[in-house]
Amino acid sequence: MALTLSQLCVNVEKTYQMKLVAGEDGMDNVVRWVHIIEDVEVSHFINGQELVFTTGIAQRGVNWLLPYAEQLLSHGAVGLVINLGPYIEKVPPQLIVWCNSHAFPLLVLPWSVHIIDVTYDFCHRIIQSEKHERSIASAFSTWIFNPEKGESYTGILQRAGFPDDGRYQVMLLYLHEREHEFTDLEWEQLQFRVY
Repeated sequence: MALTLSQLCVNVEKTYQMKLVAGEDGMDNVVRWVHIIEDVEVSHFINGQELVFTTGIAQRGVNWLLPYAEQLLSHGAVGLVINLGPYIEKVPPQLIVWCNSHAFPLLVLPWSVHIIDVTYDFCHRIIQSEKHERSIASAFSTWIFNPEKGESYTGILQRAGFPDDGRYQVMLLYLHEREHEFTDLEWEQLQFRVY
């Protein structure tokens, strides 16, 4: 399954001293990728479902943070991580209030922790999760269309928690018109989600 922000942030306080300070109600947001953005004009930098990191290095003061968070949310970001240090010393209270009221997770990371360590860890886990999902989708596809090739899918499905003596149903979903362009992974999830 796709990783939620909550799943991605397991043990981050212990490992990276990263703390959630607002927007807890949005921690079930799915994170597709992480991105470091220092420019306040975010629209051309994100596609949606990104967790955004910033140090504030390109800005002055903290008055830009609230409009920045508003832009991030309007363009589909799932949360903001502020690297506290020489450029942003503390989170403005109005940003905390806004993040709480909009269920937009706001996390802080101390300057002593290298952002690259956190983003590398998160990106690695996101890629591993996607590989796992694709592997399961491929195994189900093989099971459905080539059931005689049991050796190529049985082990994968068992390791993923799908016993070979379980009962499963397949649903074919055909959409006449699409308002949203689905990625290959999203189509696989739609096609092979098991209930």
